[in-house]
Amino acid sequence: MSEAITLYVEAFWASPWTATVFATLREKQLDFKTSIGMIYPPVGALTALRELTYTGTAPVLQHSGYWIAESLAIVEYLEDVFPSPSVLPDDARDRGRARQLMSWFRTGMDAFRRERPTEHIFYPPKAPPAPLSARAQASADAIVDVAARLGADHRGALFGAFGVVDVDLAFALMRMIASGLAVPDPIAAYARAVWARPSVRDFVEHPRPPNAPQMIAN
Repeated sequence: MSEAITLYVEAFWASPWTATVFATLREKQLDFKTSIGMIYPPVGALTALRELTYTGTAPVLQHSGYWIAESLAIVEYLEDVFPSPSVLPDDARDRGRARQLMSWFRTGMDAFRRERPTEHIFYPPKAPPAPLSARAQASADAIVDVAARLGADHRGALFGAFGVVDVDLAFALMRMIASGLAVPDPIAAYARAVWARPSVRDFVEHPRPPNAPQMIAN
C-alpha cells in the first residue's frame, strides 16, 4: 500500500508512546510525515481528532483516509499492513511477552510516571526531583528487575533482535538515568544502546520548543 502516512505528535516531542510509533515507522522504512496534533484540552482540534479516531487519544496515525489512535493499536495496525520487517518478536511466546510489557508500561506504574515524567529527559528540571515515593520506587525496582530477568545488556534487544518493546523499556529506564537514580551497569548499557539506534535517535534529537511543557506523566 502506498497511501500517504501522517503521524500526529504533541508539540514537545516528549511522549514515549509517540516515540514507539515513530520508531516503528522508521524501522519499517515507511515514508511518512509528521504534524503537530493539538491533542490536549481545551484546544478545539481535539474534537476533530476524536471524531476521526473515536477516542482522540495520542498519538494519532492517518493512513490515507483511515485514522487510528493509541500507540499499541497503531503498532499492531502497522504490523498487519506492513508485516516486514517486523517490530515484534517472531516467536509467538516472545511476541506475547513483548505485548504484555508494552501494556504494562502504559497501564501500570502511575506514581512512577507522574514522579519521573518523560519530559524530564528532554527538559531537565532546575532542581533535583524529590525522592521517589514508596509506590513509585516499587515500580522503578520492578522495571529494573524485569530488565535484568530478560537479560537486558549492551546489545539493546530483549528478544534477540531490536523491537519496539525495547523503545518502551529504554524510555522507562532513561526516566531513572536522567534523574540520577541508580541503574545497574548492564541495564544502563542496554538503555543507551537502544537510545543510539537511528530510529530512536531521530526522535530523541528532533527539535523541540525551548521551554518545558506542563507535565503530563506519559
